[in-house]
Amino acid sequence: MKRHYKNRIAVATLAFALSTGTVLPVLADNGAAVSQSDTIAPVQSIGSVWLNSSSYIELKQAAVMPGDDGNTVVFTVSYTNGSDTEMRFIDYWVRLNNKSGTAFTVSLLPQDKEKNIIPAHSTMEVNFYAKVNASTDLSDLNFKMIKWDFSAANYERALGTITVPEDYSLDTPIGQSRLISIAGSSLKTNVKKVTIGKNEDSFLTSVSLNMENAGMKSVTLPGLSYAIMTSEGLVYQLTETGAAAEGPDKPAPSATLAPRVKKEVQLTASIPNSVDPEGWKLVVTNKIDDKVGYIPLAYFMLPASTSSDPTTSPVNEKQPIDVNGMSVDTGISRVSLSKNDKDYLVNLFFNFENNGSKAVSIKGYQFELLTKDGLTYPLTLDTPEFMLNPKASKEVQLSVNVPASVSLEDLKLNLKSASGGSNYPIASYKVPKATTNDVSLGIEYPYEGKDGSYTAKLNSVQRLPWEDEDIISAEVTIGNKGSSSLALPALQGYFLLDGGVKVEAKLSKLDNVISVPGRSGVKYILYAKIPYSSMFSDLKLIVQDKVDDKTTNTVAEFKHNSDLLRIPQVAKDQVHKLADTGKSAELKINQVLTYSNSNTDLFYAELEVKNTEKRAAAAGKLAGYWKTKDDMYYPAYFSGVTQKIAPNGKAIVAIWSKVPKGYTMADMSLVLGEAMGASTGAEGKGTETTEAYVRAFAMQLPDEASTTVKSNLDGLNVGGYTVSLADFKLNNFDGKKLSLSFNYKLGKSEGLLPELTDKRHKLVMEVVDSKQKYEQAYDLGVDGETSSWKLGTDTATFEGTSTDYIAIRMNESQSYKVNVYAEFDGHRKLLASTSYGWYDNLNK
Repeated sequence: MKRHYKNRIAVATLAFALSTGTVLPVLADNGAAVSQSDTIAPVQSIGSVWLNSSSYIELKQAAVMPGDDGNTVVFTVSYTNGSDTEMRFIDYWVRLNNKSGTAFTVSLLPQDKEKNIIPAHSTMEVNFYAKVNASTDLSDLNFKMIKWDFSAANYERALGTITVPEDYSLDTPIGQSRLISIAGSSLKTNVKKVTIGKNEDSFLTSVSLNMENAGMKSVTLPGLSYAIMTSEGLVYQLTETGAAAEGPDKPAPSATLAPRVKKEVQLTASIPNSVDPEGWKLVVTNKIDDKVGYIPLAYFMLPASTSSDPTTSPVNEKQPIDVNGMSVDTGISRVSLSKNDKDYLVNLFFNFENNGSKAVSIKGYQFELLTKDGLTYPLTLDTPEFMLNPKASKEVQLSVNVPASVSLEDLKLNLKSASGGSNYPIASYKVPKATTNDVSLGIEYPYEGKDGSYTAKLNSVQRLPWEDEDIISAEVTIGNKGSSSLALPALQGYFLLDGGVKVEAKLSKLDNVISVPGRSGVKYILYAKIPYSSMFSDLKLIVQDKVDDKTTNTVAEFKHNSDLLRIPQVAKDQVHKLADTGKSAELKINQVLTYSNSNTDLFYAELEVKNTEKRAAAAGKLAGYWKTKDDMYYPAYFSGVTQKIAPNGKAIVAIWSKVPKGYTMADMSLVLGEAMGASTGAEGKGTETTEAYVRAFAMQLPDEASTTVKSNLDGLNVGGYTVSLADFKLNNFDGKKLSLSFNYKLGKSEGLLPELTDKRHKLVMEVVDSKQKYEQAYDLGVDGETSSWKLGTDTATFEGTSTDYIAIRMNESQSYKVNVYAEFDGHRKLLASTSYGWYDNLNK
């Protein structure tokens, strides 16, 4: 019986790029590589015709190529000249007929058209092709060798006829190599590994083909194509993984291979699983031109794979894969798990380690998570492409959401081929059980950065009010256990709410350092904003180390519970310490005051800032809120500190806010934190550019000084100044103008004063007669202001306009009242009230 399948191969082309691309490992026979030997499969000669005792013509090999308009027969004839004189090829030819007598036109392949002279004692090979009908097989053909002879009939003389035997085969046995002749050089090729995986629809087939230039000079390889041919004669195109071909029907560009240089080519295809997997072979072809089409270069028998899946690595064991000829260990390093009402969020941390001697490109790999119930979930890779240097390792993060109803017992991870292939699994790993901490405060997580070994520790997590939003913030310390300083890592991160809502975080370095000191650490803050109405039960902080523009490593994942959102409390009259390197300070509230107007109250506090650094330092900028006992928050406003503070020096920061009527100072506390997003240098500019605050603390307020209104005008305290008023005199009582003069004594307290510019403390004097109130405001100690009182003793005037003549008011009542207020931002505090007779000390 004729074995037609032995000589059928497709005219389909596949991409092939020997110079680039990722080479992936594949397995055969339960994961074992194809056993290789140094045996070169011999070329099976079909037959010879002798010309004389020393010279002959040999039909070396032949194959049939199917095509859309019939088949193409391609065959090789060698001419051996054993004589002492040269032979000419143009004296000979080949006639091709089938057994029914039909003749077919024979042509030379283009590369052999210039061949002619066969030197003495040498052999020359010539390649022919002929178009035949679709039903013609090799064993149907007669190869008639002729010599041109003008004395013979038809000018040709028959030398002999060669036929192809039934058992003729060009197949390379399993485990052997085949020499392919290309451009005058020999290319040693063999099949290295095979995997035939299986899914619901297809065999996921992978073939790894070795190539080695066995010649003495470099050879430029043509664009080759590959196919799988089944025992039924069916042909399926193979695609080279990662090849830069123009498409599935076009070969890849040429590549050059130096002598003794090896190249491994990874080929994949998806074949319907209804096809018998026994008796498959790999066919290597080369396209000559559009007229000739493709000619076969080699056939390789493939072993039958009994493994429908790659071997699964046990937990914590590495599995090597082959990447561009380099061995790369792979494995799962750790797993984390979060859960909300709907989904699990599974994060797998996967490690690549290059054991080879050359850098390799890791790109295009795909991962899928398989459950014990047969469910498959593709995972998202955080770093899809990177270079891996020799002996270097790289951890990547894989993420996927799995419905909460799905069992996560006995999970398996499949590593699939790089893009461009048939997506077959090349390695499989048993997934370890996830370990999560309900509270991860204070736990150090070691990790490897590009500059050395670090640790990451979560110090605190807070949720703070901010206008119509809330701020989520987390303080993290990056530590260095070594004795030498390490470069600062390029950190970034995000918050994950209930396992599914990702909120990108901003990051700020809290310590004023340029490296991570040995046996120490550097503090960072990460913060983000969410709507204040947001509700969630689970919060994670994912901290990442940015290696380059395309690559990030996950440093650690931190999980919170409700305790982490508590704000530290600072007791009344106690000091709060800031311990950041280069910015250490002590904060204490010295006094509080309440001011009022007809609509709102204004709460005012003075915060003492002490620099505990050994050098002069700028005061850190603050932000925050006044908080009531019933958890109402009112934004706080701050004065600035424009000068650096000397070591152990102090400065005063004024803090105030307007609140509705009904609260007292005893109802309030101050929630303060370090301002983010604004300049924290010497030039304080208020809160206009502040976008958040972090590391908040709640300060209990001291008792407010006595609020008793004095009955005399002596020793009144207004904004850090002491004022005494005396000797009020009426300057005139003609007309409607009221004019009083008085003496004042202005002194400044020994303590520091806040730097208030737009908002100042003022003294307001109010004069009340029987029907009307008059008032006038005075600045205190402000240079350059004409209305400002200067330090020391002086005389001032008070003027007002009455609706009646002053004399009438003097007759209606014998005295007038003087009220003195401290005023701040449109709110007042009554300090003293006393009365004077109209005729007391009357100026005449």
